[in-house]
Amino acid sequence: RDAIQGHYGDLRLAIQSCATSITGSSVANDERFPYVTVKDFEVLGEATRAQSGIEILTWGPFVPSETENVKQWIDYSLTHSQDWINISRSTALASQSDDVFRSQVYQDGSISPKLLTRQDLGVPNNAPTPDL
Repeated sequence: RDAIQGHYGDLRLAIQSCATSITGSSVANDERFPYVTVKDFEVLGEATRAQSGIEILTWGPFVPSETENVKQWIDYSLTHSQDWINISRSTALASQSDDVFRSQVYQDGSISPKLLTRQDLGVPNNAPTPDL
């Protein structure tokens, strides 16, 4: 039981620290959610992943379902996506200590313009919505 509590505490602190960093980035850059771009998210995400002991960490902002918000989010994400992908790839390649990974070639592509809905994720429509 002590090991489980210790792991849960580490997980909670790591995720809380990541959330605080993301919120701090939004304040420092005068950005409002979900339109927040976190510089070097790859570094923050990897540190959070390693500290918490989880296998993967993803960023999935909640976008209110009103048509205007969805269109704005799609425009925002598609405008920035290729830069995000290129920066992420460069960061990953620069952080590898093994020369085998440095020569890895990535497939060209971009993010999907489709937003996942609650139904896509299996979340009931009556589930609580995060405060914005």
